[in-house]
Amino acid sequence: MFDMCTDVESFCNHLPIPIIIFDKNMEIIKCNEEIYNLSHIKSDCIHEGIKGWLIDDLNLFKQNMKQRAVFEKKLETNNHFQYFKVQCKKILDENAQLKSIVVILNDITAYKKTEIEMKEKNERLYSAFKNMPIVMDAIDEKGNIILWNKECERVIGYDQEVMKNNRKIWEKLYQNEEYKQKIMKEISVGNYNFRDVEYDIACKDGSIKTISGFNISKEFSIDSWCSWAFGVDVIHGKNIEEKLRKKINELDKIFEVLPDLYFRIDAKWNILDCKSSRHLDFNINPKEYIGKTIINAVPKDIKLFTYKTINEALNINALVEKELSIKRNGQIKYYESRVIPLATEEIIIIIRDVSKRKIAQENLKDSEIRYRNFFNICPDFIYIVDMKNHVIMDANPAFIRKFLIDKKDIGHVKITDFVADESVDILRKAEFKLLKGEAIVGIQFIAKNIRGNTFQIESNCVPIMKDGIVEKILCCTRDISERTKIREIKKKEKENRKLLNAAKAYEKLRTEFFANISHEFRTPINVILGAIQLTDTYLKDMNGSKDCEKITKMNKSIKQNCYRLIRLVNNLIDITRIDSGFLQLNLRNCDIVKIVKDITDSVDPFIAVKNLKLTFHADMDKKIIACDPDKIERMILNLLSNAIKFTKEGDKIAVCIKNTEASVMVSVKDSGIGIKEEHLKIIFERFRQVNKSFIREHEGSGIGLSLVKNLVEMHGGSIGVNSTYKEGTEFIIKLPNKRIKAPNNICDCNTMHSEKVEKVFIEFSDIYF
Repeated sequence: MFDMCTDVESFCNHLPIPIIIFDKNMEIIKCNEEIYNLSHIKSDCIHEGIKGWLIDDLNLFKQNMKQRAVFEKKLETNNHFQYFKVQCKKILDENAQLKSIVVILNDITAYKKTEIEMKEKNERLYSAFKNMPIVMDAIDEKGNIILWNKECERVIGYDQEVMKNNRKIWEKLYQNEEYKQKIMKEISVGNYNFRDVEYDIACKDGSIKTISGFNISKEFSIDSWCSWAFGVDVIHGKNIEEKLRKKINELDKIFEVLPDLYFRIDAKWNILDCKSSRHLDFNINPKEYIGKTIINAVPKDIKLFTYKTINEALNINALVEKELSIKRNGQIKYYESRVIPLATEEIIIIIRDVSKRKIAQENLKDSEIRYRNFFNICPDFIYIVDMKNHVIMDANPAFIRKFLIDKKDIGHVKITDFVADESVDILRKAEFKLLKGEAIVGIQFIAKNIRGNTFQIESNCVPIMKDGIVEKILCCTRDISERTKIREIKKKEKENRKLLNAAKAYEKLRTEFFANISHEFRTPINVILGAIQLTDTYLKDMNGSKDCEKITKMNKSIKQNCYRLIRLVNNLIDITRIDSGFLQLNLRNCDIVKIVKDITDSVDPFIAVKNLKLTFHADMDKKIIACDPDKIERMILNLLSNAIKFTKEGDKIAVCIKNTEASVMVSVKDSGIGIKEEHLKIIFERFRQVNKSFIREHEGSGIGLSLVKNLVEMHGGSIGVNSTYKEGTEFIIKLPNKRIKAPNNICDCNTMHSEKVEKVFIEFSDIYF
């Protein structure tokens, strides 16, 4: 075309295609009218636009020796693409120097779009074939395998890299010698349509599988594929084989195996095919929806979503993936929708339940939050170091507080800034190991904070690798300066434990000593009491003499003081046993009302001697609780002894029992001399008496109330006191209102009269009448 034209400008004006003429300086000197018809380019900037578009290619063409050049070029204007075949020719002057360059533009946009669409369709087709759930391969005209899909790899065992372009592989696949010779003969003459029958094929693992092949290349030819075929393992896939024979031309049947809700619709959105997974809860019967429109088929709550998604896919002519959430059976369910426009003007819609994945994502998010919270609250110093420059990339608040830096300093300060000079060598050796990918556990060195204060730390370090190279290090460090102190504390604790054990042994020895002393005291006292009783017998025969009256009085004094000694020994022994933990309660389910009433009745002779008024009142006839009757008796006798001791002739003593939901209250109230308020806090202290002036008039050791308090607390109860000086005192015992599980549920708390009287004499031995 260039050779036939001598007048370039005339040539430019008459051709019905865009032509531009550039001078030797690459400036546009002429262009025909067609250049202004290029779409999407403003006429006032056409020259600059075209020049900027072609300038680089023209400069290259100008520099080489060729007279002509042809190349393809894409023009993009306002998001619009056009493709041109660009033809260039150099015009020379009489001195063979470049005069101008003529450029002809041929619009090949339609051709290029078709080419791109074909390429995309081929890629989709190849991808579909590669992922089909049936065996499929393709052979080129030279007999080389050029397609070997994933199902081939799974069933036969050889991967694609081994099979492709390897003609020798045919000999391995066919173990039957006769069939192998037949196959090799067919291949040698370029006949590859030999797989329309069932045949045995040797798998990589040595097993033999029968494949039923179907040479689909007879029906559908594909460029560069001389032969391509489907196949199924007939042992495991009779159903698939039947479907392939009946509907081999319907490749979209591969979607039948998908465990999702699947629709295939036409251009008018009518449902051509429908499949529903049993794992979904849409309750769709596929047969009922064939022929209906997709909008009428889907549930009401996703109609609008379906409509928008299909339109979006059609507008961009590409796969659209979206997620939606729906409330089903009281729960929020999450679904993933995929809409795929096909070249056949059909549309595939797949809906999958992704609730588990969503929950997993939420759990992962929660896990990240938990680990970040752990990172933030962990008392150990956690930090990440960049191995390229030793900069601390991240650190938790514990690290920031310990090393006295600001949070904004993270990402700028280096780990070496916090290592004491004497530990630099230790850190270098550790770095050498970490760079080899080795983890370090328990490395100890001296660190320092930003103020220079040093402390010993222990660190565990783990390398973080990328592409086999250690990029970062994760470190978890703790201050071990306190370990020495802890060791000393443990050592001291061990010594204290030895001292405690020695003290326990001493306490046991002391308890045994007091028990022995008690026995030694009681033996002579009992001898004395026996002698007194014998003397009393003799005195009865001497009744009436003056000497008899004197001796009787002396006997009474001796007996009372013997009882005092016994009471003192008993109290000392019990206090010692309580302190050492050797005194145990003998809990039984007993009638507390009867116990207290019997005790109250037993002291009537002493009340009568002192001319006091003693009353007993209970708001119930019977109350069974878990208690030790002997200890209850000692407690009540002790309180009654105090009441009698500090009252005068004509005063009143009242014993009351009240029942509440949680406890049983036993009170002993008198109208005696009372206790001053400042003395109330010491009355339960051991060996303390509220007024020393009473010691001569009212005997006592100061142990009684302390012992009562201990015995009450051993029962799980409490004791309190209310007193007004010169008006009287009330002691209140609260015992738990509970029982124990015992074979004999209710015990008999009757005690021999003589034994009870003796106990009263012992407890009242420090009262002189």
